[in-house]
Amino acid sequence: SNGEAFVNYVESNPEFTPEFMMAELEGQGHSPDVSSVASQVENAKAQASEWRKNFDKDGSLRFYVD
Repeated sequence: SNGEAFVNYVESNPEFTPEFMMAELEGQGHSPDVSSVASQVENAKAQASEWRKNFDKDGSLRFYVD
């Protein structure tokens, strides 16, 4: 699956910024909170190396929310 591609993108793509994500979300008709998006992007970058350790056997990366 594409878990590794996603983590690579988060870790190394210079386009993965709060500004990029805001534009993408707004382009889809959403009105996100700027600070929330910035926090999400920074948290994703901070957690990416840990996510890399947790790929499923098929290479997928799953997130579970309580």
